[in-house]
Amino acid sequence: MDYARLQLLKANRDDHTSKGLQQKNDSLQHFMEAFNIFKNYFDSEKSDALQTAEAAIEIANLLEADNRMDKAYPYATIAS
Repeated sequence: MDYARLQLLKANRDDHTSKGLQQKNDSLQHFMEAFNIFKNYFDSEKSDALQTAEAAIEIANLLEADNRMDKAYPYATIAS
């Protein structure tokens, strides 16, 4: 998650460039990986763990910013 946040900070700095777009895609990928790790780890104990929700909301935000609302909604639901 920390690496994904770093990529997102870089992307916001380089917004509206091809480098910024690539960094947003990298950030999204890392958030998705973190989400899957947290979901699998906490699934047996607590499926609504804070870490899972944090990753889900970051994914939802990135997808929403990219106008992919249909894909963002399930992550927003999980985060809520």
